[in-house]
Amino acid sequence: MRLSEGRTDEAEAILREALAARPDDPWVLNGLGGVALLRRDTAAAEKLIGAAARLLPGEPEILANLAALHTECDRIDDAELCLDEAIRLAPRHAGIRERRAELFLSQRRPSEAANEAQWALECDSERPRAWLLRGLCALAASDRPLAVACFEEAVALDETCVEAWHNLAEAHASLGDEAAALDCAERAYLCMPSDPVHITTLARLLVARDPGRSGELLRRALALAPGHLPALELQALIATDAATVRQAFAALAAAARDPGNGPALLALARTLAGAGRFGDALLASERAAALQLPEARPLRHACLFALGRFGEAYSNLPEPRPGIDAVLIPPDMSLGEVVFALRLLPELAARAGRELPLLAPPALHRLLAPLAPALSEAGRAGAVQPLVLAEAMAHLRADADMLTMAAPYITLAPGLASRWKDAVAALLGPRIGIVWSAHLPGRGLNDLLAVARPLGTVVSLATGAARNALAHAPDVIDAGHRIAGPEDLAAVIAALDLVLAPDCLALHLAGALGRRGIALLPRAPHWIWQEEDGRTRFYPSLMAWRAKQAPDATASRAELEHLVRMHLAAADA
Repeated sequence: MRLSEGRTDEAEAILREALAARPDDPWVLNGLGGVALLRRDTAAAEKLIGAAARLLPGEPEILANLAALHTECDRIDDAELCLDEAIRLAPRHAGIRERRAELFLSQRRPSEAANEAQWALECDSERPRAWLLRGLCALAASDRPLAVACFEEAVALDETCVEAWHNLAEAHASLGDEAAALDCAERAYLCMPSDPVHITTLARLLVARDPGRSGELLRRALALAPGHLPALELQALIATDAATVRQAFAALAAAARDPGNGPALLALARTLAGAGRFGDALLASERAAALQLPEARPLRHACLFALGRFGEAYSNLPEPRPGIDAVLIPPDMSLGEVVFALRLLPELAARAGRELPLLAPPALHRLLAPLAPALSEAGRAGAVQPLVLAEAMAHLRADADMLTMAAPYITLAPGLASRWKDAVAALLGPRIGIVWSAHLPGRGLNDLLAVARPLGTVVSLATGAARNALAHAPDVIDAGHRIAGPEDLAAVIAALDLVLAPDCLALHLAGALGRRGIALLPRAPHWIWQEEDGRTRFYPSLMAWRAKQAPDATASRAELEHLVRMHLAAADA
């Protein structure tokens, strides 16, 4: 009991007393081996758990501890063998099922991990750890609503389940529910106020809402854990004084110089890219790629694309597959990326010599229907060689010229477009659509309302939990309560005079439809938002704007207002 409660020292003292009395007790040896594993003393753990296994062969719980030891020593095949045997001997042991789910998750096998977590819940539905693992599997499959439901079950069963609170915060943030994300991050922090991971998460979520407290939390994280990479990374990106920025970059660079420190190299590369230093970021990402880190390759490609060096990103790829007969849109592909990549469909069809059907989640069918025949997974049987849409750029060896396409390149169903056009026409013009973010300075709801309210009717394009923020803005038209899917969002955007939004689906749709808009970008945005003469290169109808950091917030807002006025005047001309 003491060990499960985290009282490791007490548990070890009791177990050592028991070992002195019963030196050949396999359960005592196994327990002490578990303590050694918690302390990362693999040599002691191997001796103790190995002795327990020899004294009591075929005991499932000892086999599970052996599996944990093998995992810690990077003997994954041996770990899986031990867990397979333990499950064979005790198929309804929920704890061993959890261990197996953890192993599969660590090996990036989320569907198998989900099956094990579900087995654990069927064995005992009141295990917080099993709910947590099921939620992590849902996150790995990009099913955030299911992940939220699972994490909520975990914290309902154990309100001190800090990992569930932490993941709830991240999931709510990704779904746009910023208030819920902050609340969950606070709960994780209160559970473990000395853990730099939870301190830094809370600091990140508070950057725009409460920059003073965010800075204090970052200082706390770095005081309690000097060199904590996520804290240094965040500090380098949000600090307003040059000295702090230099200090954070210097600390990251020093950590990255340590041979084999892949996480530090990745953190440095991300931070350099976030500061717009893509050449330096490329060098760091290439060093990380040499260490076989899976996160390094997409980061390297993003840096190459940002530098306009498209050909280099494709240099080591295999030749494009022949015989593509369909295009697959996976459910975990972000909708913004989907809209951006749809511009490649004509070229894919031209090379295939025929129109290619789209295998897509049902939620996208109404948006895609005017572009190509859209099929669900049930219609996939006839497609032998589908190409994943996310791989279309590499398949076509697309460069900047191929990606530069006149808009609109998506079209709307006539009936849907006319319904939204009629509804929006009833509002006083000009009609300005907005999407905001409480995490990004200068792009919060109040920032955008201060600019847009004096100039026209403000229409909120926010959906889901993000709409809760409109309770304090009763004059804003809440289109979100009638937006059932991306096709509705596209139709309302087509009827507006202007859209103000950060990098999100609404902004991509505005660009793909050729509608006027202002992209509210960070200091160093994703490569998709490259600028050319003040406009975004790949969405020419959108102008680019970046918020300035304090103390230039007033000037920044005035600059945004000037851009809005320019756009509206151009629309009237």
